[in-house]
Formats: sequence, C-alpha cells, structure tokens
Amino acid sequence: MKKVISENKLTRKTIVFIYENNYYYIKPICIIFSILFLISIESYIYFIINYDYEPIITDNYNTLNKINERYFDQDDVTLVTAYYRFRSKHRVFYYNNWMRNFLKINKSMVFFLDKSSFRKILYKRPRQYLNKTIWIFAGINDFYTYKNFYNEYKKSYEIDVERFRHNIRLYMIWSEKSNFLKTAALKNYFKSKCFYWVDVGNFRYDSEIEKYINWPSTKKCFEDGRVVINERLNKSDYIKEGLKRFDPIIHREFQKSYNVDGSCFGGRIDYVIKFCNLFYEMVRIFIKKNIFIGKDQNMMAFIAYTHPNLTKLVYSGKWKYLIEYLA
Repeated sequence: MKKVISENKLTRKTIVFIYENNYYYIKPICIIFSILFLISIESYIYFIINYDYEPIITDNYNTLNKINERYFDQDDVTLVTAYYRFRSKHRVFYYNNWMRNFLKINKSMVFFLDKSSFRKILYKRPRQYLNKTIWIFAGINDFYTYKNFYNEYKKSYEIDVERFRHNIRLYMIWSEKSNFLKTAALKNYFKSKCFYWVDVGNFRYDSEIEKYINWPSTKKCFEDGRVVINERLNKSDYIKEGLKRFDPIIHREFQKSYNVDGSCFGGRIDYVIKFCNLFYEMVRIFIKKNIFIGKDQNMMAFIAYTHPNLTKLVYSGKWKYLIEYLA
C-alpha cells in the first residue's frame, strides 16, 4: 500500500511540475480546444433547431424517378451546382465561405454531392429555402465521364501542360458539369423553363451577396434562350477556322488558353439539353482526333464557334462575367 501511495504522490508531483513549467504552452492549447468544442456544439444545436422539421429532399443520380411534387413550388429558373472535396486550386476554407454565399440565393437549386459532404453543406442553406432545394448523391464512380472516358483522361493528363496543378478527378468534375445540368433539366423538379450551371464558388464576396439574393433575373434569362457562355478572350477568325478544321498545331496552342469561362452557362431547357448532348459528342470527336480533353472550356468553345444557333457568346474579357450579365 505504501508503495502505491508513494507512486501516486510522485505522479501528482510530476504532473504539477510539467504544468508549471509548460503553463504558457498548455493554456493556449486548452483555450483553442475549448473554442473548437463550443463551435461544434453551437453548430449541432443550430442544425437541430433549423433543420429537424423541414423537408430535406434527396435523390439518386442514375435514376429518373419522380419525387413527390407536393414539396415543390414552380420556379422559372433552376440553378445547378456541385461540390466534391479533393485537391484543387483553392483551399476548403475558401470554398466553405463561397458556398455559404451561393446558398443564400433565393432560387430553386439542384445540388450534386457525395454523402460524406451532405451534412456539412446542408446547414449553409437557409431554412426557408430547403423546400426549393434538391440534394442528389453521386460518387465519382457514378459519373458519366468516369464510366465513359476515364482511360482517355489518363492520356490527356500525360500531355497536359498544366498537370502540375491539374489532376484526372478535376477533368471529370469539369466535364461532368454538362451531365449534371442535363440530369437536372430532365428531372425538372420545379417545372423550370431555364437551367444554369453555376460553380459553387462563384459568389466570393460577402459584401456583395445581398444584391444577388434573387439572381438571376428571369427577364434576362428569357431574352434569348440560347446557351449563354462568357467569352474571356476574343480569338481571331484564323484561330476559329483552324479549330473547326481540327488543325493540330492550333489545337495544341488552344489547349493552353482559357478563352471561354466554364464557371457559369445555361439557357432555355431545350437548348440546354441539346448543348449537353453535343458536348459529349465533341469529347468523342476530340478523342478520335487525339486532341486534349482535360478542360471543358475547349469543348465549350468549339461548340460555340461551330453552333451559333445553339449558343450565345458574350464577350467580357474577364472571369465570372455572367454573374453580372444575368443580374
């Protein structure tokens, strides 16, 4: 018994000694852990209070089944987006803030994501908009691009002049946008006339989000109907003609450019479905011609140059211009 007591005393003395000599290190660590704990508790309580009794509507990617339509109000415009967490150009911290801004928009939305991200993203959508939001679960292996072009993306990666910051998953996400958009249009939960793909990170400034709460303008969306695409760089007719005839030198140079912006595009439902189908036809043609398929902008630009009756190019000279254009 004496031996045990002496060991206990020694242990207590050792702990006190460690604490006293490392006080300035231990205290801030304890404070940080306490703050993180309180934040997690607050988020959990907020989630329970705001979302436990609301219709949280989910669907599967690879089916065209109908969901009970009593949940939905009709909306002229549906926004489509997605989020998948893996190595990309921006940190998760930034995406969380940008996503929170985007999800404040008072518009019907279809959101594609994997199940592991669902709970983390759900609480960013205001409670009053949950009945105009569809969450569709899809893993990378469910992607149309994964099932049809995975091996071709591997080949494109080998010739990618920007492979230091790109990867095969990014290729698939970028090219899957058209299938996400087409799927949402075919399901058409909200009986919408227009559909727009919008990158989840497009609305980056907290100070500006209030003026975009009701974005996009229905009047602006109905002006034309064709799939509107932001043209960042205005290429010469020589370049455009070279692309049309699949000139290998011009296509190789074109691979390095970002002349159209793939972060936002869309239009009337019939045009959107035609565009999305044509996008994958272009991917297959590019594969046959041994042309790089890693960046969706290349196929989008090609469609815009060759199908002016289907698409409307809006020249801006900058990224994300359609946010302003459709406001």
